[in-house]
Amino acid sequence: MRGLRLWEFLSGELPCPALPDRPVQPVIPPENSEEEQKKLREAYDDDMASYMSHFRAYRTWLDEDARAGAVLVASMEKHLAGEVIRLDHAAQMWAVLRQRYEPSGQSTYIAALVKNNHCKEVVID
Repeated sequence: MRGLRLWEFLSGELPCPALPDRPVQPVIPPENSEEEQKKLREAYDDDMASYMSHFRAYRTWLDEDARAGAVLVASMEKHLAGEVIRLDHAAQMWAVLRQRYEPSGQSTYIAALVKNNHCKEVVID
């Protein structure tokens, strides 16, 4: 996951940004001067640019989180994947796996069954 730059999604270190609120297009009274109308339009354009930037960051986070979840699930045996596949985010999946397979008293090691050509059980640090 680190090599794919997805560890932060599993660990929860990179939280989901908030879904931004779309700005409301202003109603520009016709009696406003040209300058006032221009300022209102420019302010709205600036608000929309900011919104789009934040929305792209939000969507990118969702896409990367989904990728992390897909990689995690694809690396697991089917009976284990069934436990986590319905969860919304990769960090939730990882938390369930940690809780279930973490050796007692050892918080830095997580035992998880994964598909692997060489072994059936891998301890992940």
